Amino acid sequence: MNMEHTGREQLLKTLQESRSFKRNPVPWAMFYVSASATTIMFIILICLSVWTVHIGQKITDIVSETTSILNDVEAMLPILDSICKHDNFTKNYGNICHS
Repeated sequence: MNMEHTGREQLLKTLQESRSFKRNPVPWAMFYVSASATTIMFIILICLSVWTVHIGQKITDIVSETTSILNDVEAMLPILDSICKHDNFTKNYGNICHS
């Protein structure tokens, strides 16, 4: 019975030592390295997402300004058509749109 008790104590001691930092330094170091790399990659992904949203907002502003400019150009097309008829457009007074 004493032999069985000594075997259990030895087994318990072996199990306790196998969970310590002294016996397994490399796996814990790898865990910390991978956790740090994951955190850095998450921060990079957040920064890229914020940058993408910012670029999208700028594109929306540019498209709305372009639409406004195109509406003004469309309003000016009859005047341009009248100017490009190769006759003296200054003889026309008032509304020069012929539509």
